[in-house]
Amino acid sequence: MPYEIGNALIALKRKGRFYDREIPRAFDLSQRIAVKLVSVKIHDAIKIALQFSIYAYDAYYLQCCVENKLPLISLDDRMCDMARKLSIKVVE
Repeated sequence: MPYEIGNALIALKRKGRFYDREIPRAFDLSQRIAVKLVSVKIHDAIKIALQFSIYAYDAYYLQCCVENKLPLISLDDRMCDMARKLSIKVVE
């Protein structure tokens, strides 16, 4: 999870939403968020990967949202589009 958050913070910086000096603090604050790791139905995730021609890794996130009725939080426009096609709420 820390890798994903670090990547997202750098992406936000590139979009002009963060200054360099703000990123370490934002990362530290993000580490206070409680995270619950859950398993997903791998076969169903693979079906999503095949449906959209994406990596299974990305499909796991989408499948997690489907199974747990959770929104997708992503800065990736393509992931957001796929989520919407799967009737997943999107938070950008």
